[in-house]
Parts: sequence; structure tokens; C-alpha cells
Amino acid sequence: MMQIQIDALTLSSPQLECVARLSGECGSGVVRVTTSQALKIDGVRIESVPYIFERLVEVGLSSRDGQRGADGDITSCPRAGACPRERFDVVPYALAVTPYLRSFDDCHGLSRGHKIAFSGCPSDCALAAVADLGYFAQLHEDARGFSIHVGGGLGPPPVVGVQVEPFVRDEEVLMVAEAVRRLFHGYSDRCDRPEVPLRCVVEHLGADEFIRCYREERAQVDAEGLPCGVLEVTGQSPRIDNGSLEETTPDCPASGERQEGLQALSVRLPQGDISGENLIKVARVARCYGVGVVRATQQQDLLVPSVSHVHLDAAREALAGCDSPA
Repeated sequence: MMQIQIDALTLSSPQLECVARLSGECGSGVVRVTTSQALKIDGVRIESVPYIFERLVEVGLSSRDGQRGADGDITSCPRAGACPRERFDVVPYALAVTPYLRSFDDCHGLSRGHKIAFSGCPSDCALAAVADLGYFAQLHEDARGFSIHVGGGLGPPPVVGVQVEPFVRDEEVLMVAEAVRRLFHGYSDRCDRPEVPLRCVVEHLGADEFIRCYREERAQVDAEGLPCGVLEVTGQSPRIDNGSLEETTPDCPASGERQEGLQALSVRLPQGDISGENLIKVARVARCYGVGVVRATQQQDLLVPSVSHVHLDAAREALAGCDSPA
């Protein structure tokens, strides 16, 4: 099995077609969408790994830290960028944190499944409340920023993260990530297991002591500064919305977008599995009827944004049967 990172949860049609073909050439022919909004190619033969790496690089993808580590599990709401309830688009901030954490060799030492999530609205579609490090978008006197929760987890049993910051300015996003990274590496080896999620560090220290230790690390980071300098946030998400469902069908519900006449089509996948052949169909629908991109969701489905209502029936017809992994 090989897991492939998806920056900002978004794949272009050529990238999706590349993964689909690799699944047939080098794997079982089945691709899985994971709950961390990544893709997995099942049944990969070890001798095919170098070839897969080369092909992924050609289309701007990577499997680095896909199996374990911090940056493989940085997620946000799949409808970020146009959700009517969001305070602002959080995807550019997720994109900024990813390369920062990749720059450290010790990012491989973070626990398996270590998750960082960015939520743009109170609905918390990204599940930031139960992430190891959760960023919640906030507006304070028209200034962008985040409240920060640390040490959450889905269980068993599920645990909501401890709030360590009620509000930090958006340019402080990396400062927070650096403080939490240092805190984890400084205390995780004191727990009962050598590799633990941050929730175990919180449980080991207690919430109050954990917050005190975080503030110490954060003060040191503020004093020293970051090696990368000032946070740079660029780009924005594809224009997809979280509107009410319209003209739904069992396997391809459509939700209205902010721009009149556009819809976002959801491709529901059983257990996240889709065949390489059907994945190519999804990629072609995105290119022909959408804006050429596809989003992964934490429900292990795929989302095709910005399909014109004029082409909605044709897109649905082209996607027929894509919910079957066989």
C-alpha cells in the first residue's frame, strides 16, 4: 500500500488520472480515499516503488510522509473557500504549514496518524476539535486569526482538544505549530509508549500543566523567531459551496455554489474505495464539466466543484457507477 499526499485536499484532473493508472499498472487497481483526505494505492509491488515515485513527481504529487508523520495529515473542510458560514478561507494557511513542517527531519518522529486540521466555520467540518492540533478561524475586530485546540482525538474514547489559545493572529499560525512541535518532542518520550498522539501527552501532564508548558514553548519561539521568517499565505480554494442539496440523486448529490448556475457534485464511495477506471471517469468529468479539480472529503468521498447546471445531467450520467469499487 502507498499513501499519496494531497495538498489542500485538491487534485487536478491529470494528477487523478496519474494515480488511477498507477493503481492498475503497479497495484490492485483500487484506490482508497482516506479519512485524512489522502489517497492510497492498494497492492503495490515493492519493485514498482521507484517507478511510482517518478510518476508522482512528474505531476506534482508525493508520497513523502504519507505513511506516517505530521504533514501527511494536514486537512481542512473540503468546501473551504466558498462555504457561506466560513469566516475566511483556511486552505492557504494549511498550505503554509505543510512545507514548514516538512522542512524538519524530526517530522518523521511525530506519532502515526498525527492530524492537524483547519476549520473555517463553527460547523467544524474538518473536525479540528478532535485533531492533535486544531485551528478554528476567528475574526476579532475584522482581524483574521484562529483559536487553537491541542490534544484531541477520535478515540477510543473521543477527546476534544484543550484550548491553548483563544485567539492568535493569522500570521502566528507557524509560531503555534512550532511551539506544539517542540512540546511534543520534549514530552512524548515521558509517556508509557514511545509513539503516542498528543492527547496522551495532555493526559500524562494534565490540562493545566500542558497549557503552562505550551506557553513556555511559545514564549521561547516568539523570542527566537522562526527559521523561515514571516508566514506567507498565497492562493485560494476552488469556488465550492456548502449550500443546501438540490436535485439530489442517491450517489451524486449536487449542492449549490455562490456563483449562480454552478453546482458541486459529490461522488459517494463505499468505504472510500474506487477503481482506477472509475477514478479516470471522475477526472474527466471534472475537466469537461467543472474547473478541472477534484476534492477529497473526510467522509472518504470525492467532490467535483463548479459544474454548470446546464451540464449537470451529463455529468451525473458520466459518473454513473463510479460508487462501485469493482
